[in-house]
Amino acid sequence: MWVAVGTGQSAGGQAAPALRIRPSAIKASAGMTLQYEGQAISLMEATGLESETEVIEARQGGDNAVIKLPGRHRTSRVTVRYTGLRADPALAWRQAVVEGKLMAMRKTVAIVVTDRAGIESMRFTLRSAWPSRYAYSTLSALIVPDEITAIVALTLEHNGIEFPK
Repeated sequence: MWVAVGTGQSAGGQAAPALRIRPSAIKASAGMTLQYEGQAISLMEATGLESETEVIEARQGGDNAVIKLPGRHRTSRVTVRYTGLRADPALAWRQAVVEGKLMAMRKTVAIVVTDRAGIESMRFTLRSAWPSRYAYSTLSALIVPDEITAIVALTLEHNGIEFPK
């Protein structure tokens, strides 16, 4: 299987063919893992690492001037994507949520980013995290058998996030 990367125009104004490379030839420049209770899952992507404060608009004094005050603080749910594993520890964690095992479902989780040398460069810590969604990507038999990869999307709810300092 080949992946087309970019398109362009030749000098004559004609569309130039896209560069084609094998996905296995793509090397990550850094690493990222989801870590909890001794487990480490190599990640492809993490989204939702954000914090937001509601804005409350209030009138000040007797005039119509509006001042803005900070309100409630919120964090987004975090979704991580990784290559599916035969014995995925996150699936057992998700099952604990489905079964209502409250003590087993809340965990402190870290998303750790490392540089090319494997040295930690950033750490995001999610407090009391639990998986609210576990989903496989679309599976297709049309893909070359040696390259079939199921991508898992794991959505985590949490009670706060510590950003890198």
